[in-house]
Amino acid sequence: MLKRRSIVFLLSDFQDEGYERSLRTTARKHDVVPILVEDKRETELPDIGAWLELEDPETSERVLVNARSRAVREAVAGRSRERRQTLERVLTSSGIDSIRLRTDEPYVDPIVRFFRDRAKRFRR
Repeated sequence: MLKRRSIVFLLSDFQDEGYERSLRTTARKHDVVPILVEDKRETELPDIGAWLELEDPETSERVLVNARSRAVREAVAGRSRERRQTLERVLTSSGIDSIRLRTDEPYVDPIVRFFRDRAKRFRR
């Protein structure tokens, strides 16, 4: 652990669970700036009209899903939305500002906007 107060940039997709306590603890002593990387392919299941075999890259678990099913696509989107809302609650309650980046969009503008907004707040 760092001894002096530092700025900690945390680059993650925040798809895991159980990090909330560590994040809050670190934010009490340091300036934590989470950089949330979102990929549309992880939050929306496309209607390709077929079954898909998906693999969890961390556990290697494989599942078959019916991408044709609206209920399945809505369930995937719903779980993604719930994870995002939970993360937002954790960040807000801990006073942590974050940067959101999407893999299908340029990353420069969100980063510049974050630091401009932050500079305005600190000048007040």
